[in-house]
Amino acid sequence: DAINDSNTITSNVTKMGGGCGYDWSVLRGANEIVKSNGKSSGGVMSFIGIFDAILDGVMQGGARRGAGMSQLNVNHPDILKFITAKKDLSKYTRSNFSVRMYDDFYETLLSNPNEIFYTENITDKQLNPLVKDDGSFYTYQDLWNLIIDMAWLMAEPGIFNKTIDMK
Repeated sequence: DAINDSNTITSNVTKMGGGCGYDWSVLRGANEIVKSNGKSSGGVMSFIGIFDAILDGVMQGGARRGAGMSQLNVNHPDILKFITAKKDLSKYTRSNFSVRMYDDFYETLLSNPNEIFYTENITDKQLNPLVKDDGSFYTYQDLWNLIIDMAWLMAEPGIFNKTIDMK
């Protein structure tokens, strides 16, 4: 229901001329199991596609198509799909993408760049090494290089620095 409510809010805000942004990090990754049906989740990219279609379909203040911001935590299971999504120029044309970075990522990148990078499942908090196409694992340096390479090549993703409040 919360996703459907967000779609309605996006439609209404866009119609009135505003912009919308969402942090998709709370949604399951594409390979996580949905308990109610025992099947794999569609993952965040399917929901970002719906969000993008709403922004494309609703005229912003009756004058232009909508625009939005999509953010995803760097340790989300779908981070590779998110980082490389803009390689397909026909998709996600109304959304800007930014990876939510945390201080501990930068600290490890500086102190131990060759450490294997792990994502964290949303439902069970299981840690999984991020796997490359050749079966090897991404390091912090590899993932950082991919983000930078995609930003240079496609002008996205951006970086959203999120400092954790230690109170």
